[in-house]
Amino acid sequence: MAYIKSRRTLTGMTYHLVDVINGEPKTGKLLGVKSRKEADQYLYKYLGDKADNRPNSLLLEKVNFRSFVENTYLPIAKIHKTDKTYRADLEHLKHLYATWENCTLDKITADAISLFQIEAVNKKGLAKKTVNNRLALLSAILRCAYKKSIIIRMPEIKLFKLDKLPPRCFSDIEVNTILTKAEKQTDKTIYNFLVVFLNSGLRLTEMRCLKLSDIDLVAKQLIVNKSKNHKFRAIPINAD
Repeated sequence: MAYIKSRRTLTGMTYHLVDVINGEPKTGKLLGVKSRKEADQYLYKYLGDKADNRPNSLLLEKVNFRSFVENTYLPIAKIHKTDKTYRADLEHLKHLYATWENCTLDKITADAISLFQIEAVNKKGLAKKTVNNRLALLSAILRCAYKKSIIIRMPEIKLFKLDKLPPRCFSDIEVNTILTKAEKQTDKTIYNFLVVFLNSGLRLTEMRCLKLSDIDLVAKQLIVNKSKNHKFRAIPINAD
């Protein structure tokens, strides 16, 4: 339970929010309002947030989007994301900053996000997949802000539906053409790289992290210690 307590002063009326806790009235902050109507509106909003177990939106600090990203979100993301994903996020952030750099987090509404989507596709000609990637990052940032009670609700973000295309596979002739051209190079690094890549199915980042000590010629397997899902796995080595 809560109510508004008014008081007449030499400069006019003042209004305080009084919260009843365990049967005892606790006088809260002085409301910066000029009329009883505004005070009642504040009380209505306060009781609504309290009933929904949300922080009072009228008391929340207005946090700048870029400031929150660089001081709070990115340090967390750098720990939990792979280097490749983190670098991709930094590229996407450049475009998010172009729209919301000087905006506070509470101003990033569902309508503002929908407008961002439409302009990205229709005016800038971006692929829907690219827009979805940027919105996925925006969603992660806003979710982090929501968990930290910086915003009181998550805006609805609807991603574009994408057509699923069949995978494009190289034919044996194409693979042989690639290997033949690579083998003719003076430096055999690319050729050796391609042979391991084609015969192991390793991801690019896994190939870059592969060490000589990860190769077990006795058991005929490659040991992957830095996989995408952060789990150890072993890959059999074939004759090639």
